[in-house]
Amino acid sequence: MRRLTKDLRGSGAERGATAILAALLMTALLGAAGLAIDLGASYAKHSELQNGADAAALALAQEYAMDGCTPNSGMATSWVQQNVNNDIAGASAIATCPAANQVKVVADGQQEHWFMPVLGKDSSDITADATVEWGVPSVLLTTPLTISNCAFIGPDGGEPTLGDQLVIWFPNPAGTSDGTDAPGDCTWHGDYPPGGFGVLAHDDCAVTVIEPSEVASGPGSSQLDPCFEDLIGTTQLVPLFTESTCCGSGSTYTITRFAAIELDLISFTSKQYGSGICTGTVPPWTHNNGKNCLVGEFVEFVSLEDAYAEGDLALPGSDDTVIIIRLID
Repeated sequence: MRRLTKDLRGSGAERGATAILAALLMTALLGAAGLAIDLGASYAKHSELQNGADAAALALAQEYAMDGCTPNSGMATSWVQQNVNNDIAGASAIATCPAANQVKVVADGQQEHWFMPVLGKDSSDITADATVEWGVPSVLLTTPLTISNCAFIGPDGGEPTLGDQLVIWFPNPAGTSDGTDAPGDCTWHGDYPPGGFGVLAHDDCAVTVIEPSEVASGPGSSQLDPCFEDLIGTTQLVPLFTESTCCGSGSTYTITRFAAIELDLISFTSKQYGSGICTGTVPPWTHNNGKNCLVGEFVEFVSLEDAYAEGDLALPGSDDTVIIIRLID
């Protein structure tokens, strides 16, 4: 009977090589795990500091909104430390004022490492920042002209749509050319505001509309040459009013929405901006026998809410009751 045997020569060497390979792989795996742990801890610390910076900036804005920005770094540090879970004393913050209605908080902290010291890095400096602005909703316009909302509503209640070519006649507040007192094309609206258009008070052609959306009248159209010359061929938000106080330079207009129009012509009695003429049948209620009009392609109506959402925040005044505070960075 033959005895079966197994040649085990070399098996010890193979086991030794496997052990070495396993040790090398384990070292790499432990190193990767350690790196992941240290990086995860750093990410968590950054999240804590970011929450602290956000909270600090919002708190400073609420505290000093009516008085203007005050860079209270001590208050900011307190808010940052309240949002840090460990090494609280090592967290700090610096507050600055990028603008009169903005505050920026930069939060600093340090994260100790457990595994990365083998690579020569014992800790990491971590920074997070937040910027908050506050104010009243506003829209900055470059068209110092407002038109009655009535001019965009037909007798049947219809309104223009995208691509419609508009000819907006400026009504004569004194009445119609035939001597009647009817104020013009908005007679189907019970309360037609005096005047068909108004020139707005402006600063280098810029007009800021602020809630509650009342704007003041400005100098006559003859003084607006630099403003209107640059508007032709561009799409502008034209403010539309539904109420006004009469009359002259002391008027105010209540803006209810905007009309986006690609302007081709703005025509007044004394000056015309753009090419062409006021086309169509001149209505009896228009101003100066049809010499005052606006011509352009209608794009869309823009609500106050949408315009304010896209607009800037103006510095609040002592009488403002609606103040918005928002993170911007």
